[in-house]
Amino acid sequence: MEQIGRPSKRKPKPPPPLVKSIGEALAMKDPIQALWPSLGAAVFTDKYNPMLENLSPSCQALYLLDLMDREVQNGGFDQFFYNASGQFFDETRKALEETGATVMLSLLERACTVFPGGIVPKDELERRTLLCALSADAEKFLSGLDDEFNSKTSSIKVETNSPENPWFLALQYMRGHANDMVASDPGVD
Repeated sequence: MEQIGRPSKRKPKPPPPLVKSIGEALAMKDPIQALWPSLGAAVFTDKYNPMLENLSPSCQALYLLDLMDREVQNGGFDQFFYNASGQFFDETRKALEETGATVMLSLLERACTVFPGGIVPKDELERRTLLCALSADAEKFLSGLDDEFNSKTSSIKVETNSPENPWFLALQYMRGHANDMVASDPGVD
């Protein structure tokens, strides 16, 4: 494909440095954004098989809190359950409890009721099949939860230091775990 116009003279931004501990991230201007690349690098050592166990327990909680926020803000609970994030439903519930994200936890627990018996399958195909077969009422229910999630947790709409703001919760949690490493195994970068 031929380029139209002049080539850019701007140099691409270098990727952010990977931090090895939560404390390193806290020392940076935007601690959450500083931590996220390191979390992603540890989880996705295999592009097609996310490995939460590569993260320390505190970083697992931070990763799942942020992952749920990103997925639901971007495409709703349907997207959260449909994507790989859905396989971590049980782990996400524990992470939300651990980080004090009670509003997000309540919404997640209500969202899982669209699955038979409220059990979210770990198996991607089974989970996706059930999602595709949802009734119009179940889809409307999830859509209502999406709206509630966005109105209660959006960092734009909620005060910065609100206990419903996922960024505030993550920063609080990070401060309490500043000495924790990102990787569960020092050999994993």
